[in-house]
Amino acid sequence: NVIFSKAWVALGQLDPLLASEDKPLTSGVIRELFRGKSVNTTGFLIAALISEGLLKIDDEVKRTYKRIDPTEYVKGIQELIESDISLNPDAPPEKKKGKKETKKPKGEVHEE
Repeated sequence: NVIFSKAWVALGQLDPLLASEDKPLTSGVIRELFRGKSVNTTGFLIAALISEGLLKIDDEVKRTYKRIDPTEYVKGIQELIESDISLNPDAPPEKKKGKKETKKPKGEVHEE
């Protein structure tokens, strides 16, 4: 059986941990948000943050990460929120609006 975490962490709650320079950024630092939860939850979050371009693996120090400034990410999310795109995952795809062209069969000539 696979169990998924239903925990939500706001970027505003997470970013101070990522930006802190008190200690190296490791999975242990992020695990503080998930006390009492599976250790896998932290790993999945780190993978998602890397995928979204908010973290990168530190090439100099093993098992540590570097925060990437989230300004552009947040800007992109804000643009998405303000757009006409439906964020409802259950909504059917929207059809494009506009004139629908009727195609004439090839080879036929229409005279008036």
